[in-house]
Amino acid sequence: MGHGSRTRRLSTVLVVATMVVGLAGIVEVGAQPVPYADTPVGGWAVNGRVMATEIIGNTVYVGGTFTSVSGPGGSVARQNLAAFDSRTGALRTGFVANANQAVRALDTNGTSLFVGGSFSSIAGVTRQRVASLNPTSGAVNAGFTANANGYVNALKVSGSRLYVGGTFSTLAGHSISRAGAVSLANGAAITSFAPRPNGTVHGLETTPDGSQVFVAGEFTSIAGVSRRYIAAVTPNGASTGPSYGSVVKYAVLQMAYDPHTGLLFAAVAGYGNQVAALNPLTGARPWHQYADGDVQAVAGQAAPARFRVGPG
Repeated sequence: MGHGSRTRRLSTVLVVATMVVGLAGIVEVGAQPVPYADTPVGGWAVNGRVMATEIIGNTVYVGGTFTSVSGPGGSVARQNLAAFDSRTGALRTGFVANANQAVRALDTNGTSLFVGGSFSSIAGVTRQRVASLNPTSGAVNAGFTANANGYVNALKVSGSRLYVGGTFSTLAGHSISRAGAVSLANGAAITSFAPRPNGTVHGLETTPDGSQVFVAGEFTSIAGVSRRYIAAVTPNGASTGPSYGSVVKYAVLQMAYDPHTGLLFAAVAGYGNQVAALNPLTGARPWHQYADGDVQAVAGQAAPARFRVGPG
């Protein structure tokens, strides 16, 4: 399937540097040109792969498979999870949450950082593949326990729930396979959501109101219904929405729902190698663009309301 796969081929942390340049015709009368240096600002890099990123406020969190980060100040030990200032690129030295195996997924509700992967220990505390962290210090939130017995590849916060996807067959002590949900408050399993896809889950997404949960991966059935690689289910785990089987013929690694257009964007792997826009009302594919390798990540972009899909 060409999976040199789900791992983002990023070995360098993207650091934002801003140059302010005065342009003739748009500079305020009397304003002085802003000097700038043409020497690049020093950035930070990890010594392995980046597989997930998340932003909370002015901090960018980076997860993957690495053992150190290096930058203008030298090399600093960080195992599979690190945090950087989004404005300067500087390492957040106060955030330390080393994981003993890969970090594959990150998400937040704004006050906690949820981490998924293949680890069994994070920030010095035993947690099986999913954890909730203090986003400032990296300390484990002791009241949240939602252990999984297999890889966690995807996390999605929606309302009071954290949706979890991967390869597991148990989640928070319950027989829940590959796609499940837990309480944000304490990690307890929400047993009503157990759609049981028959293959690995790589991506999760929801509509803003939480009425639909989109699941992506390598499965061919979910919630007892034939669905290939991408499907929608209700918060109670029942199948909903159309099949995308006629337009999505290879594994899907990630999705993003855009409420402005009503479209679902899919990152398609295998011989598909494409980003595709999907209509979740009809199953149609309004457009797609090919790449020369797996498309591994996608994000929706706001658009004018006149492009909205559906009635009205």
